[in-house]
Amino acid sequence: MHKFYFYKDDKTFNQNKVLDNFHNTFTQCLSKKDIVVEIKDLKKSPSNKQRAYVRGYICETIKKCLINDCGWDDLPNNEGGNQQVYEMLKTEGRFYSEISHIIKDKAGNKRYLKKRVLESFSNSKGDKKRLSEFIEHCLKWASENLGVVLETPEEWKLKRGIK
Repeated sequence: MHKFYFYKDDKTFNQNKVLDNFHNTFTQCLSKKDIVVEIKDLKKSPSNKQRAYVRGYICETIKKCLINDCGWDDLPNNEGGNQQVYEMLKTEGRFYSEISHIIKDKAGNKRYLKKRVLESFSNSKGDKKRLSEFIEHCLKWASENLGVVLETPEEWKLKRGIK
């Protein structure tokens, strides 16, 4: 399988180079077998730095506020607590999709079940734009519900010397 990436901000020289490579590969492949060319939008995945900001800073800070200032004593003060905060923030911000299932009970009656599936922000499945929206939601939620002003991603990186 061959992949060719075209970026809207590329210089004309780079675009022509990719087009030439595409044309050569296309011609060679077509002479040997039938092929399919699929064109789709390029989705940029979240970076490790973005996910570290969310998991290591936002969730950790909110967890500490919930435990120390709001009396959430049953919230574990470890990575498990961070995960619970992460899932709560996703649910509060509606970063999930709902899947409906139809099942039959023992009497043969149909029942509809709805299941929430939280969005993934992993490198392979995540979407950088949606993660940015999630970060904005978290900053707003912390401010409105806890009275806490969290550092923006830029402030967080600058404070820690991250590029």
